[in-house]
Amino acid sequence: MHYFDQPTPRVIAHRGESSTAPENTAAAFHAALEAGADVLETDVHVTADNRAVLWHDPVLARWDDTPTAISSLTLAQLQQRRRGPHHILELGEALDLFAGTRFNIDVKTPTAIAATAGAIRDAGASERVLLTSFDQHTIDALRKLLPGAFFGTGQQAVLLAVMAVAARSRRLLRRALA
Repeated sequence: MHYFDQPTPRVIAHRGESSTAPENTAAAFHAALEAGADVLETDVHVTADNRAVLWHDPVLARWDDTPTAISSLTLAQLQQRRRGPHHILELGEALDLFAGTRFNIDVKTPTAIAATAGAIRDAGASERVLLTSFDQHTIDALRKLLPGAFFGTGQQAVLLAVMAVAARSRRLLRRALA
């Protein structure tokens, strides 16, 4: 399987289907796939014991109404904080649970680079993930660790491309798209 080897249009489920289960949980992802999604979009942060976990925010306020930082908890401590039967997924767990599914993964912080790359490598999932980040340095570091994966571009390159189009500069656009 190759990330872009699928027909278009692609339906991308942003954090799963969260009207039936909390976002980024196994139940939300199952519901999204059952509704016809082709790709699961998620975000990654890292725990105190260097495990990549699926959650958008650096803190758990939207999960359990606390200001607790994900980076201050171990994976075991984080997974004890449940919402009914649901827990925050570890990236490797999600890649295994949804082994035939493509993922668009936004790496939220440079501290999550090694854990994210390790989980993807361990799951043998390089060819079915698209890795993104607002930070180009994060993308560049991931590209070195996971040469078989697919990558988005950082915020600066997108801004440069928009400026190039506005300025009608082919040279600048080629540089932005490189």
